[in-house]
Amino acid sequence: MFSIPVNDEVASRVGNLAIFIKRADDGRYVYWNRSSEQLFRIPASSVIGRTDAELFPPDMVAAINKENRNLFIGRNEVQNRIISDKNLNGRILHMIIVPVFDSRNTPQYVLGISEDVSHQQIDLRIDLHFSITRDDILDNLSVIINHLERALLKNTHYEMQQFFDKTIGSIESIRNQIAYMRTLQELGVVSPGWQSVGQAFDDAVRLLPEGAAEIQSDVSTIEIYADPLLPRVFYTLLENSLRNSTVENHAITLSTREDNDTLLIIYTDNGYSIPKEEKEKIFDVGNRSGTIRGLFLIRELLGFTGITLRETGKPGGGILFEIQVPSGKFRLSE
Repeated sequence: MFSIPVNDEVASRVGNLAIFIKRADDGRYVYWNRSSEQLFRIPASSVIGRTDAELFPPDMVAAINKENRNLFIGRNEVQNRIISDKNLNGRILHMIIVPVFDSRNTPQYVLGISEDVSHQQIDLRIDLHFSITRDDILDNLSVIINHLERALLKNTHYEMQQFFDKTIGSIESIRNQIAYMRTLQELGVVSPGWQSVGQAFDDAVRLLPEGAAEIQSDVSTIEIYADPLLPRVFYTLLENSLRNSTVENHAITLSTREDNDTLLIIYTDNGYSIPKEEKEKIFDVGNRSGTIRGLFLIRELLGFTGITLRETGKPGGGILFEIQVPSGKFRLSE
């Protein structure tokens, strides 16, 4: 029975997230990391190759089957919930369950990411936060599944380990995104406030895999009055840049300039361009026509405090996003 090997580097970078993977066809587990062993108190040796029915009590299996019944109907269906069950001995889990498809859109795996949040104050108002990160998580999973498919063709532990090691960046990115959502949830930050543009951009860059592109910012000490998810706004722009870049010397910059009584935050990227007829369509709700995603949500987030977002780059000349901050909504930090 195939199982995915893991080394100490992977374990240390994933942290305390319990991660498991099972096949979509027969429900047999192929991966169960050390944090899963600790969280569910079952060793990997007793899990790999077995199904939920062979591992958990009947009532728990019934609940799992019910929630997963429609998991693969929609490609973007991701379950995100808080769990408190008698089989968990009073513990509370934050769990994300994701369907994983191959390149032919055939269901292959179910990926689970869990964290024990029993000691934390749970705020269930995370739907908007998770909507923004949903596509990001799915894109990272596509990288993981690609390497898992290749690993299946290998015969030795060493060859399989090489492919799994390549997923570290994607797993770490998922961990960073979940950690960011958890931080906002714990703080209960839901109201707009004054935020450093430079700090928000740096926080977004830290969510990316290291060395993804040459990224520079020159925003001095500007603060703007914006939604607390401002770092997610920049992350969405950055993630789209990485997904769509077609150049070797990929460069991204962030700068500011005042225009009359407004502030322009200018995001440039030489990696790709948007045709003139598509410049507004990329902001449409539910836009899935191409590989540019999440822009409707971030424009909505900015709009809460009167900030606008548009793309004004010349066709073939790279990306230029203008974030326009109205008078009274920007200042120099003290």
